[in-house]
Amino acid sequence: MQQPQSSQYSGYLRTLVPTASLLTTAILSASVFAQSPPEAAESGLETIEVTAQKRSQNLQEVPVAVTALSGELLAEKASFDIFDIERSVPTLSAFQSQSATNSAFAIRGVGTSSQNFGFESSVGLYVDGVYRARQNSVINDLVDIQSVEVLRGPQGSLFGKNTPSGAVVVNTVNADFDGRGFFQVTAGNYNTLNISGAKSVTLIDDVLAMRASGFTARRDGWVTDQTHPGKDLNNRDR
Repeated sequence: MQQPQSSQYSGYLRTLVPTASLLTTAILSASVFAQSPPEAAESGLETIEVTAQKRSQNLQEVPVAVTALSGELLAEKASFDIFDIERSVPTLSAFQSQSATNSAFAIRGVGTSSQNFGFESSVGLYVDGVYRARQNSVINDLVDIQSVEVLRGPQGSLFGKNTPSGAVVVNTVNADFDGRGFFQVTAGNYNTLNISGAKSVTLIDDVLAMRASGFTARRDGWVTDQTHPGKDLNNRDR
């Protein structure tokens, strides 16, 4: 009576061993395929260099909340003035007081909104390393820009006073010895006419060069001034 049982168990073992071997082979094959990474993973990410801390650094290594926008990206997004970068920079607000020449910033809801031309902003503006102290010195139009970097949070350790909310760092295009430049004209509704241009000039070959840029921007306002019939608000003449 026991011999048939032993024969039956041995039959089960002979059946299980090949099955286990097949499963092991399948698992090993699957693990081999899983260990082959796609070639796209080796390409890596684009390196973005910023100078927010007064030296060239990789954006991912900067221990500051910063948003960097290149000149090419600003052109792709049709960001022609400082108000257009609000769409690309979180917590940044740009507003106009009295006139287009008296503009200011706010970061994380903190800024200087007074219409006094003599007040200094809570967000520092630096153009090519030069501090712009007054609100009426804020650059509104972005012309010949290399990059714009917006630093969020207090920046007194790096930039000094008047940066409790943050800082906006604007870098223009450097001069070159190749005579590069551009000229651009934009027209639209509300009698919009924007003219801008820039040009590099070599003064001493391979030694000294300069770059000049300029712009003019005009546009009628679309808000009627009820207190002064026939006049519009929010017009632009720069």
